[in-house]
Amino acid sequence: MAKQDKSKKALESAGLSLVRGEDAGDQEVGYSTRLLMQTLFPYRKQEGDKVVRQQGPLRVTAMSANGLPYGKYPRLIAIYLCTEAVKRRDLPLDEARKIPLGASMQQFLKDIGITSSRATGGKSGTLGIVHEQLRRLATTTITVERIYEPQSESARMNRSSMRNIGMFDSMDFWVTPHPDQLALSDPYLELTELFFKEVTTNPIPVDLGIVRALGRPRAIDVYLWATLKKFAVRRTDFTLSWDQAQRQFGPEVPNTARGRADFRKEIARTVDRIRELWPDAGLEVGSEGLILAPGQPSIPRRSSSGK
Repeated sequence: MAKQDKSKKALESAGLSLVRGEDAGDQEVGYSTRLLMQTLFPYRKQEGDKVVRQQGPLRVTAMSANGLPYGKYPRLIAIYLCTEAVKRRDLPLDEARKIPLGASMQQFLKDIGITSSRATGGKSGTLGIVHEQLRRLATTTITVERIYEPQSESARMNRSSMRNIGMFDSMDFWVTPHPDQLALSDPYLELTELFFKEVTTNPIPVDLGIVRALGRPRAIDVYLWATLKKFAVRRTDFTLSWDQAQRQFGPEVPNTARGRADFRKEIARTVDRIRELWPDAGLEVGSEGLILAPGQPSIPRRSSSGK
């Protein structure tokens, strides 16, 4: 109970109220998907139109004709879309895939979790940035490949498998001069059938209060990784080495002594913040890397009895 009270106070200190979610107590439940957690969009604007993440035999490549999405906004937008898709999954498929975006920009920003200040106009204001990130997301395609190396030099066959997943089929989104001005038509994003099924078949529950309180894109990624990894860590601690952590959460960090040291300090601060918001995370920083103990994800698993 003391840990829950500490988490509640941490969220409230960030200006966030707790909303009771279904079967989750004092938590606001949202959803993401393993695919997006593995993709890890860049943290800052970068040159080029693709990013590649390699984890063992798994290679995930994201490409966008409008440039890659980056920063916190595409992460918040993606979680909102996944959450709405899960809510709408019992509707007819064509209707369910068409996600409404609110009657105004101010409403949409509130829906994705931007509540700390009013939207500002202009290219560099909140409205312009969110619109730009939506355009980048709209043309994003994610390619997932598994490349199996031959077990020996004498092996005659290699095996590879892959699938391409586009995110949106269509979009109609208005950016008005004033954030409270109503759009001329109902804004929406229509998810592709493949992405919709990817999201709704195996959604990953996440705590929206924690996501919003963390705010920074790298911190959001570390939290999402930890809550997803909890499903696999059952008996013994799991260690993500510092080399693995930097490839996953700091690909842009200079591979120098100073760069590695600064990255580890930032991760240590991030872990402290996650533990403040999620006291039972079982997440620690060690000399070898990030250590995750067995336990419940941030949204606890349902028991087999459904209670």
